Amino acid sequence: MQRKEYIRAKIREIGRVLIELRKRIGGGLSVRDCIRPSCFRAVVAAVKAVAGHNEHSGTYKTPSLYENFSIQPLSSEFPQDIIADNQLDKI
Repeated sequence: MQRKEYIRAKIREIGRVLIELRKRIGGGLSVRDCIRPSCFRAVVAAVKAVAGHNEHSGTYKTPSLYENFSIQPLSSEFPQDIIADNQLDKI
């Protein structure tokens, strides 16, 4: 039963981020659309918004949400311009 709750929580997290993305970019986005490199900046912004990012202090209301999406390691390892422009093969 615990695994079922975990999966349910993850789907809710993805849903909240998808709702935030649709507010920012427009309706009609799917999860598949979100994994395109061209949406990288918008996905990062949506995850930060859902996680409650405070730009002044650099903290999050729910830091585990931001960390669970694994964006933090990816965005610190590669410049966002390279990811957004789909140039990972040039690294």
